[in-house]
Amino acid sequence: FPEPGLPARDAGSLAMLPAVALVEAIRAMTDGRLRPGIKWVNDVLLDGRKVGGALTATQTQGDSVRSVLVGVGLNVSATPPVPPTPFVPSVGSLAETGSRVTWADACAAVLAALGRWMTQVASAGPAALLDAYRDASLVIGREVCVYEESADGHAAAGSRPSPLHRGVVRGIAADLALILEGVETPVTGGRLAFAEDCPRFGP
Repeated sequence: FPEPGLPARDAGSLAMLPAVALVEAIRAMTDGRLRPGIKWVNDVLLDGRKVGGALTATQTQGDSVRSVLVGVGLNVSATPPVPPTPFVPSVGSLAETGSRVTWADACAAVLAALGRWMTQVASAGPAALLDAYRDASLVIGREVCVYEESADGHAAAGSRPSPLHRGVVRGIAADLALILEGVETPVTGGRLAFAEDCPRFGP
């Protein structure tokens, strides 16, 4: 998405755009029957199972965003065989919910949602996008553990890693940092697991 008119100061907000678009697209395709949510930072879950995810890279030049590269994954008709980890305890697909959404339906709906949100952010700034991200968040009010980015969810016996942070999420800042109860500094990076999944580290 080339968006030369978007201020560089808003580039960081684009990290939440594809996840919000995925949530909106799934709701639209199923007439609101399915209510997915976002697990920080960019996993999309349905009933606790990961059905999609997104990545975003932006390029700025001077005071403007020069380009936005978005990567989106959505399990439509099949569930991939992914070994469980604390970060992704289980995976799912739209088909498992009884949805008859096709790949073509999903592609059109996701692209439409991406376009709407990009236009919204470019014309009015990221405030509405942040509101939508917070509304769809599955972590606010939940106790979580945040581990190093390099953590993969598997550890040899006796070497289970300790989380960098643990606490109840009280909010999400404009830069997507987590505000954790009892943690003085907002958490700007790492891999998140819900507290009940933290003990799952191991072979």
